[in-house]
Amino acid sequence: TDGWRRLMNDRYHLNRKLVLQHFDEVSPALREALLLQLLQDKSRKIRYHALDLITGHPIEHDEEWLERLALDVYKPIREWAQKRLRSIFKGDFAGFYRQKMNENPNAGALHGLAEMGNTSDLSTIRGFLNHRLCGLRATALAAVNELDPTEGKALAFELLSDDALSVRKVAVRILSKDRVCFDLDRLREIYADGDVSTKRYVLKIMRHHGGWSIAGDFLKATLEQDPALRTLGIEQLDHWISYTKNLFTAISEEDRTYVLGILNELERHDSSEATLEFTQPFRNIFSTP
Repeated sequence: TDGWRRLMNDRYHLNRKLVLQHFDEVSPALREALLLQLLQDKSRKIRYHALDLITGHPIEHDEEWLERLALDVYKPIREWAQKRLRSIFKGDFAGFYRQKMNENPNAGALHGLAEMGNTSDLSTIRGFLNHRLCGLRATALAAVNELDPTEGKALAFELLSDDALSVRKVAVRILSKDRVCFDLDRLREIYADGDVSTKRYVLKIMRHHGGWSIAGDFLKATLEQDPALRTLGIEQLDHWISYTKNLFTAISEEDRTYVLGILNELERHDSSEATLEFTQPFRNIFSTP
């Protein structure tokens, strides 16, 4: 008994997962407590696979527990619970999530409202974009984007400089997915004004953006004082050179001028033989044919 409890309270999820994998070996007297603990585990995968243990268990028809699962932050768990609550709510899950947002706002309710609600719910969701908890800010950004991608993208640009890593990651995911050429100007403005962390995320988004001119942005990163940014710029250039093999569009004069200007700046900054050797392949690509 003590061994199962120690495993279940272990900090490493792989050890807690052992309880899940060997659940049939747990004594009947302990199963109830461990099942409830598994369903509330920190690991979403453990929580999800614990659902397999519910079949035939009273929890499968316990409305209070099903509602709790319908508020999980992991979508497959919410969907599992929604399927079993459908007859109770008669399909009005939007109403359920609106009620939960009024009673006890949380990330699961925000996700659920975005999935089941409509644009009339945006005003409620927007209220969490400035919440003190970064997890709710990140979820609110994802929720807005789900209901209104245009607004979500505009917010993603703004929140790319958020203090919280979780919020920035959502912003990067949104901006990496929906790319148009006009985004580059905005990204370059954010890069110019951003701190090291913001600049790192902008470079990663640009990699997803593609095109000829982003070579200039990666070259510019090699001029940064921060060594990690310089290294990232070089890594992105290596990827970009491989990527250009699949570019079948001609280089525009605008892109050519932009990249050559940054090459000139780089060589003025450091005219050593090593730098000239580094920049030469890019001059070969962007020189006037």
